[in-house]
Amino acid sequence: MSGNAGSTTGGAPTPPDPRWASPAARSGVGTGGDRVYYPGLDGLRAVAIALVYCFHDRELDLLERLSQALALPLALLVDPILRLAGLPEISFRMRSLVSPLRENGWIGVNIFFVLSGYLITTLLLRERERFGRVDLRSFWIRRILRIWPLYYLVVLICFVLTPLARAAVGIDPGPWRRLAADRLPAFLAFLGNWSLANGGPVPSDSISVLWSVCVEEQFYLVVPLIVAWSGGRWRVALVAGLMAAAIACRYALADAGYRGAALRYNTLANLDTLLAGVMLALLARGRSGAGPASLWGTRLAVVGGGAAIYSITLGYAEAPWRRAADDVLVWAWAVALVAWAASGRDRTSGFLARPTMVWLGRVSYGLYLYHEIALGLVSWASRALPRSPELGTVAALMGPAATIGLAAASYYGIERPFLRLKARWTRVPSRPVDRREEGSARDVPAGDGTMAVLPEHHPEPSPGGPTAQDEP
Repeated sequence: MSGNAGSTTGGAPTPPDPRWASPAARSGVGTGGDRVYYPGLDGLRAVAIALVYCFHDRELDLLERLSQALALPLALLVDPILRLAGLPEISFRMRSLVSPLRENGWIGVNIFFVLSGYLITTLLLRERERFGRVDLRSFWIRRILRIWPLYYLVVLICFVLTPLARAAVGIDPGPWRRLAADRLPAFLAFLGNWSLANGGPVPSDSISVLWSVCVEEQFYLVVPLIVAWSGGRWRVALVAGLMAAAIACRYALADAGYRGAALRYNTLANLDTLLAGVMLALLARGRSGAGPASLWGTRLAVVGGGAAIYSITLGYAEAPWRRAADDVLVWAWAVALVAWAASGRDRTSGFLARPTMVWLGRVSYGLYLYHEIALGLVSWASRALPRSPELGTVAALMGPAATIGLAAASYYGIERPFLRLKARWTRVPSRPVDRREEGSARDVPAGDGTMAVLPEHHPEPSPGGPTAQDEP
């Protein structure tokens, strides 16, 4: 497979438009051009990982303890006002109000998928437009530097260090040796999701969370080829066809009786979610802005979709059509979320670009991969201590604290050195790795409530032009 691909004219690559290139790019340096970055999408990552955390936090149950803590203040301060207004009280309903956040928390992974598809495609489109081709080898090297170090560290922790630690503290390793023999080869090859789909769940949630990374790595083999080897309407038609095929595949699997892991971890059954982000990037390409109607339409889609998802328990229905349709509802809402979060001039999404949210999004890869490890460690420590109500609350709070601590240590101690190496293979600079990089290239502001990728042969990036950021 060739390392480079792009537009062709008579079999030869189309030369890059010099109006796109910065002086560094014109001199052959791989990091030329304006930096393109959406801070709001980092904030959306933080929201997505919070949903996933709540979904997996069943033992410490931070949501339950928060609802109990809020019940009394609400009963004293809010319920009297509601009674005067003739409205129902809410203090005794806190459990039912937070329950959907837990039961539907799995959709956080789907939000990550849509984000990934959008950001990857946006950067690839910008690269092809600026340089006339997509450098496939550089793309895959960047993916290796971003994904592999932390992924293989977690594989080492789960399959090697965990059994050794269990034996060291006098806990029987149990099935870990057999688990390593049966499942480790698949996870080493980024095929762990297929191992889970065909062989069933594993006794370690710390291993199970790796399934989505495997799906994305498989996706990264395909999406640059779509951008590099197809163009225009054919590209949109190809993506639409693949999305339809993925939905049909999910329906066929559910109709054939596949449930649980066999359906959830199947790459083909998740392909339409990833491609929804690709389609968003393709359709946004060439749009320079939007008026108030489009801005309010995005807001309405975010609120309406959120209300629908909050009121329906998703992903558990037996009917095949529901199993096929639930993911469509989720990715449609995720597309609206991405559009909303990326609209830098929409004040309603401004909280996503707050420094704390952006920082959490920056370390979100570690938050995702470490959160089950942190939950396991805190649960084990809490069981080893005398039981008390206060201890349960402390343990519930220690879960996210330990997750953030592990992710921060991992980002600054392990991931960032590899991210710095990406500069050698970067053609369109995106999220800065260090503070000193933040002023090294001009950030392109987002448009008026919409996302747009600048059209080919555009003379200058306009103030309402697009932004993008490093992939997850």
